[in-house]
Amino acid sequence: MKTRYFLLAALAILAGCTKPGDDNKYPKPVDPSQDVAVTGITVSPGSAQLAVGGTVTLTATVMPDNATDKTVTWSSSNSAVATVAGGLVTGVAAGSATITAKAGDKTATCAITVTGSEPPAEDYTAYYKKNYWDRTDREQMGFNGPVKTVKKPNTNPYYELEFDREGHLLFEREMKTNGELVGQYAHTYDEAGHRVKTVFSRSGGVYHVYEYEYGNGNKIVPVGAYFTWGQDLVDVHLDVPSHTGFYGLSPIKGLSCYRFWQGDKEDLREEATFTFSEDGMTIEYPFLMEGINRDYVGETRWIYEGVYPVSGETVYTSGPLAGTVIATCSIIWRDNGMPASDEYKRLVDDRGPEKGYTVANTTWFDNPRYLAVQMIRTYYTDPTVSETVKVHNYAYDDKYERTLDAWEGSTGKTYKDYQYDKYGNWIQRTEDYTRSREITYFDE
Repeated sequence: MKTRYFLLAALAILAGCTKPGDDNKYPKPVDPSQDVAVTGITVSPGSAQLAVGGTVTLTATVMPDNATDKTVTWSSSNSAVATVAGGLVTGVAAGSATITAKAGDKTATCAITVTGSEPPAEDYTAYYKKNYWDRTDREQMGFNGPVKTVKKPNTNPYYELEFDREGHLLFEREMKTNGELVGQYAHTYDEAGHRVKTVFSRSGGVYHVYEYEYGNGNKIVPVGAYFTWGQDLVDVHLDVPSHTGFYGLSPIKGLSCYRFWQGDKEDLREEATFTFSEDGMTIEYPFLMEGINRDYVGETRWIYEGVYPVSGETVYTSGPLAGTVIATCSIIWRDNGMPASDEYKRLVDDRGPEKGYTVANTTWFDNPRYLAVQMIRTYYTDPTVSETVKVHNYAYDDKYERTLDAWEGSTGKTYKDYQYDKYGNWIQRTEDYTRSREITYFDE
């Protein structure tokens, strides 16, 4: 009897909690078989300007994320001006067009303006098939066409490159927006196209001078105990391989000697010679600077396979540390003269091996356009110095443009919405804000 009483009381309480019209007070279970309709779509960027023959990739985002059918169809209001396929817009002729993305019954648009002349008939990507060391400076940097100047104006100071018609890099400038020169590297060449002199100057005058001599044929000559590549290779200002100064240079084909002066050839600081024998190549460094401790003089030797160095070692040759390895480097090469991977190891403290070595492993993206780092992994051989292993990752798209730059465990920086000129060189992209490059050509 008591059981029946309590059951009736519970039913009465539940009945009192529900009022007429409260049918929608609590969410109903979702039927998995029920379609989820598209509620909206956006397109990024919302507008773009490109040259005839240039391209830009549009990105469509469909909402909600769990929409049953997120298929996007693309169309152009004027295919005589711009065409679109899968979000890739190509400029056809000067004019305006509206690109529409549609998902379900929802649409979004991007306003396209096409400017410029017809795309070049010549294939300016043919150098992709050349050996990297047979390319001009301009080609090694991945620029298509007869580029004259490249300027990245979004910063103050801003940065600018200037080439001659043959593709030699003449100047690298850092300028303030008011026209004041912050710094400049000026390069000169001999008749064979070898860079023979580099002068680094600041607003106060000449700061450094470097001179180069050649006599080692087609040998690819490292300028030191390791290749100054990895992170140092990518110029953070212009997003091209850096050729700035001596320590920013890639290995040099055929190099036999270099000299380094402080000031306008006033104080010779260093002179290095690169000598080949049957055993490989030796770099001799007679340091001329006052105050150098002669107990810490080293010698670098590289072992070669054909024209390419594959392993190098720098050892102290005198003093109490004679025989101690200062640094080692090993490289695996691709057939086109670009690296596939390398490892560099160096003493944490040059005064002795007590703290072990720091190691950097670099892998390279298989990129025929320019040298592109894919991953750099660094660590210490002595865990008491640091147990941290740092990994820096990069990613690229099918045009060999960078899309990601991130330390492992972080979101990093993304690069998207590339816009291109008629030669296929990017002139605008989106990072944390919109960045642009102003490029001029000899045929303009």
